[in-house]
Amino acid sequence: MQRNTFQRQVVLSAVQTLCHATADEIHRFVAASHPGISKATVYRNLGLLSENGQISHIEATSGADYFDCTTSPHYHLQCTECGKIFDVPFLYLGELNHIPVDPGFTVTGHTVLFKGVCALCNNNKERKIK
Repeated sequence: MQRNTFQRQVVLSAVQTLCHATADEIHRFVAASHPGISKATVYRNLGLLSENGQISHIEATSGADYFDCTTSPHYHLQCTECGKIFDVPFLYLGELNHIPVDPGFTVTGHTVLFKGVCALCNNNKERKIK
């Protein structure tokens, strides 16, 4: 059993506040009110919190990984312009975990990351054209 340290609580609170943030964004947020907490401490605690299931770790295909305050299985969208991550309001398809695979391989979960352009970036593109 791990101790529930002050630093871990601060990092968890930051993830819950920011939701869909990178480790660097979380560190900047934490450092604004707790400058003594190092980047290494934030990274270590993000790893522990995601291993413990208190936050979700989203492995983005390009750029930095993200950390999510929603821990139930769900899908994400990533804007190819600004890189932001958004939740997809779509039913999680747990039956995809039961796909036919090679004997001896056990599927334990799946992730889906949709790519596209968010509304804000689309609006900015339209403004530049006008």
